[in-house]
Amino acid sequence: MTEAPPDLAPTTGRIPRAYAWTVVKLRWPILLGWVAAAVYAAVVLPVPAQPPDSLVSLVPPDSAALRANALAMRLFRVPLTAGTEVVQRNPHGLPGAVTARVFARAARTDRAALRRGSGSGLIALPVVNDTGVVPGSRETGTTAITYLESGAGVASAQRTAGVDRYRADIARHGDDLVGVTGIYPAELHEGDLVDKALPLIEVATVVLVALLVGVRFRAPGAPLLTLAAVGTAYTLAEQLVARVAQRAGFEQPSLLRPLLVALVLGIVTDYVVFYLSNARTKALRGESRLRAATRATAETTPIVVAGGAILTAGLMALEVARVRAFQELGPGLAVAVAVAVAVAITLVPAALAIFGRALFWPRLRAGESWRPHPDSHPPRRNRTARLIAHRSVAVVVAIACIAGLGAAAQRLSGIRLGVTNIAGLPADAQERVAAAAVARGFQPGMLSPTQIIVTGRGVAADSAGLAALQRELRRQPGIAAAVGPADAPFEHGQGVLTTRSGGAARFLVAYRTDPYGATAIGRAGDLRSHLPALVAAAGLRGAHATVAGDTAVAADTVTAVRSDLARVVLVVLAVNLILLMLFLRAVIAPVLLVASGALSVAAALGITTWTFQTLLGYHELTYYVPFAAGVLLVSLGSDYNVFVAGRVWQEARVRPLRDALRLAPARTTAAIRTAGITLATSFALLAIVDVRAFRELAFAMAVGILLETFVVRPLLVPALLSLFGELSGWPGGRLARGEGVAADGS
Repeated sequence: MTEAPPDLAPTTGRIPRAYAWTVVKLRWPILLGWVAAAVYAAVVLPVPAQPPDSLVSLVPPDSAALRANALAMRLFRVPLTAGTEVVQRNPHGLPGAVTARVFARAARTDRAALRRGSGSGLIALPVVNDTGVVPGSRETGTTAITYLESGAGVASAQRTAGVDRYRADIARHGDDLVGVTGIYPAELHEGDLVDKALPLIEVATVVLVALLVGVRFRAPGAPLLTLAAVGTAYTLAEQLVARVAQRAGFEQPSLLRPLLVALVLGIVTDYVVFYLSNARTKALRGESRLRAATRATAETTPIVVAGGAILTAGLMALEVARVRAFQELGPGLAVAVAVAVAVAITLVPAALAIFGRALFWPRLRAGESWRPHPDSHPPRRNRTARLIAHRSVAVVVAIACIAGLGAAAQRLSGIRLGVTNIAGLPADAQERVAAAAVARGFQPGMLSPTQIIVTGRGVAADSAGLAALQRELRRQPGIAAAVGPADAPFEHGQGVLTTRSGGAARFLVAYRTDPYGATAIGRAGDLRSHLPALVAAAGLRGAHATVAGDTAVAADTVTAVRSDLARVVLVVLAVNLILLMLFLRAVIAPVLLVASGALSVAAALGITTWTFQTLLGYHELTYYVPFAAGVLLVSLGSDYNVFVAGRVWQEARVRPLRDALRLAPARTTAAIRTAGITLATSFALLAIVDVRAFRELAFAMAVGILLETFVVRPLLVPALLSLFGELSGWPGGRLARGEGVAADGS
């Protein structure tokens, strides 16, 4: 066998080399320890069940709409913030017997609730689109809605069982049942779809990882190691996240479970690919099994730790969000990333030290002759890196990348956000079908009417003032119907639209569009701001009005999410910038990296906005998709920028920056491409969940990661570093030393 060339000067400091030596020495205890932990977590420990999240959990605690809903619950005998509606419809007209049973069934339900005590059962409130009952209805006598509300003390399972019994009674009589709809059953349906899709996502992701890693290294050992690391990390992360959530006393948002699969499997695969690529290069040079594992571990581990720390810190920044579900999402994902990093920096180096060249068989066999160092003959595919190292080419590349990403980012200005729990379900879901029946028989807004609550001494007796306010409400943009005390749409009488004391009255406002959509949400915000003037114009002196209902809650939620998006992204960018500065011991390069990553994220969200709102014709994006995608992409972008910049910095310890820019991207191109494609496809598999929100998120994440993989990391970042040259390392001057590495290599 040909003797390997002399060692190059060390590109890592003493601490990484000491860590690598320790892990290699303890390789067998580390491997057996992880195997035991994974088996224990998979076989012995059960995964605690978590209930699905609700719309209220996504609302900021200081929401004005929540306060208004609570006021309505106190003032009125019958609540109208139901969240669950049973819809009956006959386009040829509901028979009289069916209509009679609609009201009789609701009366029986209410009497049963009263017998059990306040807040212990379902309250049913029916309305039929008879002539004059709901002015503005599209049809007459064809459709009935029964709003079902339960007391605060009713458990979720008890509420669901009560709704099922109510629905079954309608079906048993053949009373033209369309289905059950509303935000609450839609969220339950979403949770069921996630649970059903999760095993398929897991299997598909595992197969994807095995295929991509197998193709990259053309050896069965590499994907086997990857799957072992992925399985260990995911099993332990799932258990640990569940227990942390349980001890902290918060629910796991349903969004967390699929994200956990995509994130853990994706980033563990990426880290394993980085280790394998480095170790394979060392083995090709003829280095022994233990020496190759030690040097690959010393060079790769600091980058993985830095990237994982940045990603973890970015996810923990979700704690500054006002929306509770996002506050709970961040720690769960951060714990998962920490587990993934721990597995990657211990299990993978230990396996490299144990199995060595066997992981790359048959492409790399034992006793294979040493090959020339890749610096001697750069492969053709790395010509781009060599060209970008020239400043004149770097200018053109940087301008082209910034212009393209900037044009895509401009699409973000037209983004519209809505709550798509119902509209985002499959077309044949009963929640969507029943909501469509409400829209045909009444108006779309009757699915969840907005409430206008007017309080004041004797206000319920001021019929002229209330009638004037009702007329003002009907004239507002986007409002199809405004129902007030004078319309008497309900048989319950006093206690529905007026209080017994006469100190409060309320109106029901139905919008012409989906009450959870972006248009209605915007109208609700406008109505809230105009309401004091409308009350004054109606002559209701001394009266105060407020807006309640699901549309108002959704408006507060969207407003909070928009505010959170700006706040959290700024915090994440600041955290990433600080950690990058500490890792690179520079200021200029981290600023360039963070700015390029932010531009890439804006471009991905802009492309997503254009695709769904313009190309596919949806009216809005799901309100949490830009938030979740933005935070994840900013953090993941910085994580992968560490790999590029970290390799440049390592090479710059022993050679001039121009040579480092030529060699480092060239050596990492294949690994970065494999890692990026794997991570992008892992998130793309979230589209398996048959819910529109997950498809929007899958698209945004895949586009963002692919932009990072094929534009930002291989083109924009090297071009910017080439343009700024040694100034990139300011103020430390580390890059200016070029070939003047310290004697100890630190």
